[in-house]
Amino acid sequence: MAFADRFETPRCKLVRATKSDLDAVTRVFDDNDEFLTSTGVQLRPRELAEDTVFNRTLPPNGQTKRAFTYGICTKTDKSLVGVLEFYVGYPDETCLWIAKLYLRKAAQGMQYGRGVVSEVEATAKRNGMLEIRIAINVPNWGALWFWSRVGYTDICGVHGPSSPPEGMVVLSKRL
Repeated sequence: MAFADRFETPRCKLVRATKSDLDAVTRVFDDNDEFLTSTGVQLRPRELAEDTVFNRTLPPNGQTKRAFTYGICTKTDKSLVGVLEFYVGYPDETCLWIAKLYLRKAAQGMQYGRGVVSEVEATAKRNGMLEIRIAINVPNWGALWFWSRVGYTDICGVHGPSSPPEGMVVLSKRL
């Protein structure tokens, strides 16, 4: 796995998140607090930021060395406008699992997310990954719309209550 500490898209830079980024990552989650609460996230924004930056939530039998968290910064003023967290090798060795992709409200709809996903896909493919998966809380229609627009149209799992509107859908894309 050769995932760099930083990489770029045409509009932003992604830099491995560290303890010094906790306040900025907390602001990203603060900006999305209403959504987080509506989807059942139990952690407050600061706790979620710590959990994300320090890669505390791992998949079953997960290893910290396979977890990567990046701050998404604009190229113009270098402000942190989002956070990306992914895990390499879950649910199998050829799959990359995107755990989180959040943007501040002011940065949504400005093509940052699309650029980040494109770069993650290219990097994953160069590292031998064959598939990327993401779980989306239902009814997060904005996320479902975004991920389907960038090609994540294969449903490979549904979790939670037997009937909508609650639960989670797992989408995937072959590389």
